[in-house]
Amino acid sequence: MNDIHATSQLDEKEDLKNNDDSQIRKFYAGKCIFLTGCIGFLGSVILEKILRTCVDIGKVYVMIRPKKGMSMEDRVKERFRNVLFDKVHQLNPNFVEKIVPIYGDLQKTDLALSPEDRRCLIENVDIIIHNASLVYFEAKASHLLRANVIGTQKMLELATECYHLKAFVYVSTAYSHLYNKVIEEKFYPPPADVKLIEQIIRADEEKESGLSKDEIHDIVGQWTNLYTFSKATTEGVVQDFGRTSSFSCLVYRPSIVTPPYVEPLPGWIGNKNGPVVLTLGISLVLNVSIIFCRKFKGPQVYNCASSDWNPVTFGLARAATLRAAYKFPSLKMAWYPFLVYVPNFPLLVIFHVLFHILPAIIVDIVLLAQRKTPMAISAVWRVTKFSRILSHFISSSWIIKSDNLKDVQTRMNAADLKEFPFDLNVVDWYRLIESALLGFRSMLHDTPESLPAAKRNMEIVLLIMKCDDFQNHCEDVCDDFLDEFNYPQVDEDTEADVDLHCTGGHVMMIKFNPGMYIIEQSVSNSSSNVTKTIKGSIATFTNLTPGIKYRYRLYNFTKEGISRPETSEWFTTYEADYRPLPVKSITLLKLEAEKMDKCNLRAEVAFEPAEDRSCYYNVLSWGEEHDLWNFNVAQKPVFRFELNDLKFSRTHNVTISSLNGDTESSSATAFKFHTFSCLEYCNDLTTCAPESVKGLRAECTYNGEFYELKIYWNKSLQEPDSYTIEIDSPGDDQVYSFSVPGNRTEVYISNLNLGPKYKVRIIAESLGGISLPVAIENFISEQTTGMIFSRYYKQRNKKFFMECGRFEDHNQKDLPIEITKKLLSQNYDSETNDPIALTLTHEYELCPKLLKLKGVLGSGAYGVVRLGSLQHKSNNITEVAVKMLKGRSNGKEDLQNFHKEILIMKFVGQHPNIVSLIGFCNMYNKPVLVIEYCCKGDLQTYLRTVSNEFLSSKRIVHRDLAARNILVCADRIVKISDFGLSRDVYQENLYRKKGDGKLPLKWMAIEALTHQIYTTYSDVWSFGILLWEIVTMGALPYPEISSNAVLKLLKSGYRMEQPLNCSIELYNIMFSCWNVRPQSRPTFTQLKEGLDKLLSYHSGNKYLNIDEILYEAQEQYRISEK
Repeated sequence: MNDIHATSQLDEKEDLKNNDDSQIRKFYAGKCIFLTGCIGFLGSVILEKILRTCVDIGKVYVMIRPKKGMSMEDRVKERFRNVLFDKVHQLNPNFVEKIVPIYGDLQKTDLALSPEDRRCLIENVDIIIHNASLVYFEAKASHLLRANVIGTQKMLELATECYHLKAFVYVSTAYSHLYNKVIEEKFYPPPADVKLIEQIIRADEEKESGLSKDEIHDIVGQWTNLYTFSKATTEGVVQDFGRTSSFSCLVYRPSIVTPPYVEPLPGWIGNKNGPVVLTLGISLVLNVSIIFCRKFKGPQVYNCASSDWNPVTFGLARAATLRAAYKFPSLKMAWYPFLVYVPNFPLLVIFHVLFHILPAIIVDIVLLAQRKTPMAISAVWRVTKFSRILSHFISSSWIIKSDNLKDVQTRMNAADLKEFPFDLNVVDWYRLIESALLGFRSMLHDTPESLPAAKRNMEIVLLIMKCDDFQNHCEDVCDDFLDEFNYPQVDEDTEADVDLHCTGGHVMMIKFNPGMYIIEQSVSNSSSNVTKTIKGSIATFTNLTPGIKYRYRLYNFTKEGISRPETSEWFTTYEADYRPLPVKSITLLKLEAEKMDKCNLRAEVAFEPAEDRSCYYNVLSWGEEHDLWNFNVAQKPVFRFELNDLKFSRTHNVTISSLNGDTESSSATAFKFHTFSCLEYCNDLTTCAPESVKGLRAECTYNGEFYELKIYWNKSLQEPDSYTIEIDSPGDDQVYSFSVPGNRTEVYISNLNLGPKYKVRIIAESLGGISLPVAIENFISEQTTGMIFSRYYKQRNKKFFMECGRFEDHNQKDLPIEITKKLLSQNYDSETNDPIALTLTHEYELCPKLLKLKGVLGSGAYGVVRLGSLQHKSNNITEVAVKMLKGRSNGKEDLQNFHKEILIMKFVGQHPNIVSLIGFCNMYNKPVLVIEYCCKGDLQTYLRTVSNEFLSSKRIVHRDLAARNILVCADRIVKISDFGLSRDVYQENLYRKKGDGKLPLKWMAIEALTHQIYTTYSDVWSFGILLWEIVTMGALPYPEISSNAVLKLLKSGYRMEQPLNCSIELYNIMFSCWNVRPQSRPTFTQLKEGLDKLLSYHSGNKYLNIDEILYEAQEQYRISEK
């Protein structure tokens, strides 16, 4: 490679004398050439090479036409005045005499040649190099095809008329058949013939606006654009002529070319259209073009590209471009050069706007302000346009075979190889790109003398911008440049005001005024210096020695140069056993909500270090619960830190200790702060819980039989959705609970049984949560207390059942609701109460001997159900279901729940869709509940809703409405069972759970999961889950989701998706049951009406047939197994 470069530096005249043995020169001696496209980039360089090397050549006919008011002769003279032809002028000042301009136009009939010119060419031309073509990709279809295809056909017709033509060279492109990833040196089937091309031309000319883009796209197909389509078609035309011609027809396919690599002028650029594409130097292209014209006959194809010789990668191109940009910068460069490969087009557009269009707009605005002609936008437009044209070619890769070309090289002698080199193996791509950059400098009128100044400017900008990219950590980047660059000195003082920021045993940080500095570090016990380049106001020095003094010298660094230095005082690192002083003070700078989570807070805390200014600190922070943070603050530019995930309305404690390594620490400095409430910050009850109720008070009156309470409270600043009031009296396990709308500030409650004192508790509720409870405790006056005892005494003497729980004097229908309520809340101790004593009438008492137990039907949290047979007095035997406590379930709460279930079933009574109570007895010293036995059958959703409406009217909350608790009888009657979790609801349809009983979480409403509130609305929620179970044939709700995660998921707004076999109408019904606001859910009456209406829409009132669905599921399973 160095030999080639050296050859270009030889004296040209001496070099020509030493190459008399060149066979190519001898071939061209006295020959006449007809060259088209000589004004273009490639044509100009071919013309220069011929005139410079083949000095004995005859005439060179160049086809040209007038343009922009310039005659042919003027255009030729202007081109020869270009710097490209300087060497030709030196070697052969009279070379212009060999040039014969010929007027011609590829788009005109017979090339627009005059009869005289045509005759001249026919009689004299020995070689035709057809290089001209219309490369404008967006040209009108008829213009491009007429010039590239029809024009070449006319050139070939002219060639057949020439008397002694030796060769016809058609310059095509290596991408003429770009649909092939491997492009070989052969003729490929053309996409069209001349006849089809003429039809396309006529079709385009018949339309005023020409063929549309879609029409052109359909025509070109896999050739991507009309230019490559025309080139591929033209190769077929050349092939046809070459088969019968007496001269050689050669197709030459160069890839995209770059500026000259070695000759004639390294880096020469013929236009300002845009980027230089790194593929093939034009020096090599022109040499091959000239070589082809000798001794080769018949149609042949020669590819000239680097992929088969010396391939170029994107990484190599990027490295070579950046190195050349650093080596040969322009004095007019205003931006640091960089090259980015983007993976997609949208990102390319963003980068193009940011780094090309916006800077160009700014430049043009400045030029307009200076009353100069704007030029940046137009330049960017040309670059963009040219880049878009070449985008497909430079963003894809091909393997372009060059075997024929390599064979030509083996048949050339040494003189020709030296004069016309084209061996791509020896190309240095780095130097080729450098030559292109030199061409850009020349185009921008940068003289060689301006290169040192341009380099200095670029180095300063590079350093500043690199350090700006890395901010305070630019020393690794900047120090490398500092060693290489020489900067001028500036007659100014560095005003850095350097001081110690912090220190430790092995680290030291200094602070100074913001800017860019070169910093030298001196050590007290050594003369060695450490140099850094810093942009910012803090510099960190590590790996220091404990107990040593250090001093720093700062040089201010600007684009103008380096100022005089400023030297700091001596600063000392900690001794290894030094115990640092405690922090002086701690301050809360900022307290605000997290950006991504408005339910949590973040605090910014600052502290003031002691006089010894340690670089290391330990922070301990904790709240009222278990939110403990323990972390270190090390080498920070500011003495502050953040605390995240803080909760509202909490007290947080912070302690900070100064550290010296891992061994020594100071005493802790403490600080405490309070976070504000959620409402103070957000002022939104959908996010925050309401504030606690204020001004709660109660007035109690007695009407001779019951107590009445009037409860007051102050109006809240933010109106909640509702209030929940609980009234509790000692000695009574029942807690009265009431729900009150959020716009109320008082409530009147009657018919209460209270003891000597009572407690009133109130909470406010919203979508954001519930407030902290507020409670008051009042005593009833002595006079009222005496009345209570008197009444109690009278009732005790009159009604023994109030004490022991027997009901012999009342039947079920006559039972007052107050008695039932007390029974439901009464504690039943198995050691002191006989379970059989709970009966309301003797008809439900069963003889244990008449009951026989069989297999287990199922089990629950505390009970088990077995199949049994009951013998009647008539000796008839009926299958029954027997429910009893599990063998190990001896808990008092389980037994109480069992007793309450018996009472609930007695109170509910008979209904066709509720499992009926048959009786109960004692077996194995435990209570046994006997109910009717239901077997499986077809399921009717409508009946299930009827039963729920009945329970709602009875003011019973089931609390465990699920498919497992729905039994189907033999006559296809569906019945609700398992009242173990049921509760009687009287006031405001509300019940609040007390205790730690087991709960069916996946069937519970969101308010039941959150606040343990159960209403008929929560049963509606469970009914929606039940519908989902039915439609999915008993699938587990929220599949693949743990029970503990259900509540968080529901609060986020998630609801189960529509099952595949569920209609949208039925899904809308179940989805309405899952409204976050209980009052917005439908009632059971509305559900009954909705389902009734839905069923009436179906033909023949068809129901969901379980047998059919199961059969279909089994069939699908068998198919999937196969």
